[in-house]
Amino acid sequence: MGSQLRWCLGPLLGSIAMTTDLGFTCQRCGARHPELPMNYTADAPAVWDPAFAETDGCLLSTDQ
Repeated sequence: MGSQLRWCLGPLLGSIAMTTDLGFTCQRCGARHPELPMNYTADAPAVWDPAFAETDGCLLSTDQ
């Protein structure tokens, strides 16, 4: 079964370009870092609405 699976997927997998470069370009500092990112961020939660910014008790800062 294993050799049959390899034969079927071989043409598909052969066209996929693999990379050994695990680095990334930081959007904050603009520098290229050779390692994988250790966290991911977003400007705001998906449910955030800009109208919330004017509501008492709603705070969105770089700490969140």
